[in-house]
Amino acid sequence: MMAATPASDPEVPKKSALWMLANIWFEPGRVFEQVARAPRWWIPLLILTLATVAYLAAFSTQVGWDTYLRREFESNPRLEGLSSEQREQMMGTQVKIASIAGYVGAPVGMMANACIVAAVLILIFKYLLDAPCGFGQTLGVVSWSMLPGLLKVGAAILMMYLQSPQDFDLKNPVGVNIGYYLSRESPAWMRSLLSSLDLFSLWNLLLVATGMSVVARKPWGSALVAILIPWGLYVVHDGLGSLIWLDSSC
Repeated sequence: MMAATPASDPEVPKKSALWMLANIWFEPGRVFEQVARAPRWWIPLLILTLATVAYLAAFSTQVGWDTYLRREFESNPRLEGLSSEQREQMMGTQVKIASIAGYVGAPVGMMANACIVAAVLILIFKYLLDAPCGFGQTLGVVSWSMLPGLLKVGAAILMMYLQSPQDFDLKNPVGVNIGYYLSRESPAWMRSLLSSLDLFSLWNLLLVATGMSVVARKPWGSALVAILIPWGLYVVHDGLGSLIWLDSSC
């Protein structure tokens, strides 16, 4: 996964978006050469948004927000003091909000997440490492690197139909991380931390490192280290946030 020839090289022929979609799985370096030349970041984001909407539609019909939220309410220590009527009223409101917010939040959240990650990478590579990369290129790298998430969505939909609705976990639907196999009685921070270390996240990290090594013209190893630092901080912060929330709820 060493850095490929920079895409600004006039000898690099321009490829179609279909070619990029087909080759991001096998020749990511060449795909990111195209991203550096023409980011076309909206294409993977649109595909991922449609896949997420399909996932939520399948979840609504196969599992149901009421089933999911009821289980979440039962495991939430903050709600133990509420009466059954208060819980039902609160759950009814949450079901209505979740059924709408899920579809609205899919495209907005996808775009916002990609922009935030791209902004962090710009800060690191352009302003700290003095790399010649723009925001559009970086957003393209982030967006195209997210495409392996399509496989996770497909696997999640499959698991949705193989498991009973009561056993399906919306937040961690596929067993590609250690956190998936921990019981619900395990510490929240531990489940959060170990759930962040899944195969698709690592694949995404390697793709981002490959893409940034191309658009920023940095060695692949240097790009990987520069990405691992903020990612590691995020994972630790996420785990500590779960620990703090657990302590405050006791």
